[in-house]
Amino acid sequence: ANTTGASNTSVGYYALSANVTDAHNTAIGNASMQSSNGTVGSTAVGSSSLNAATTGDYNVAVGYNSGLVMTSGDRNVAIGATALDACTTGQYNVGIGGDALGSVIGGHSNTAIGTNTSAGITEGHSNSTVGRDSGNAITTGDNNTCLGYQAGIAGSPGGAVTTGNNQLCLGDENVA
Repeated sequence: ANTTGASNTSVGYYALSANVTDAHNTAIGNASMQSSNGTVGSTAVGSSSLNAATTGDYNVAVGYNSGLVMTSGDRNVAIGATALDACTTGQYNVGIGGDALGSVIGGHSNTAIGTNTSAGITEGHSNSTVGRDSGNAITTGDNNTCLGYQAGIAGSPGGAVTTGNNQLCLGDENVA
């Protein structure tokens, strides 16, 4: 129960239920920010969004299970069902779209816009992907840019980017 936390808003069964010292958080939805105890300035909207957040600060999660297991990651944005749902300690990631950056665990500074974009990145950093399924093969690669539907996966003009660094990929196999 809240003892020293201030300026929090919670709506929903188990929303912010473990809160003792949190401040300036908003949790809306069943079990949103349920485990939170010590976070500052985070917003969770959707069932189980930021459910495991314990010490991560200034995170935004909107959508079912978005940021689900994030514990100590800071300044992440997850918008869409299951976006950044495996992220535990990653920082400065932006995932917009269903399952965007869905496998990121500790990667940082990644930007993924579109359904299922960069869904395979686990520890990679500074990757930018835009377009459905773009960058899906990247796991630990850094500083890659994939633009367009299925860019950077098997069959795209440059082939699959998995662990490579500093690659630029444009479109799927239909791009001439």
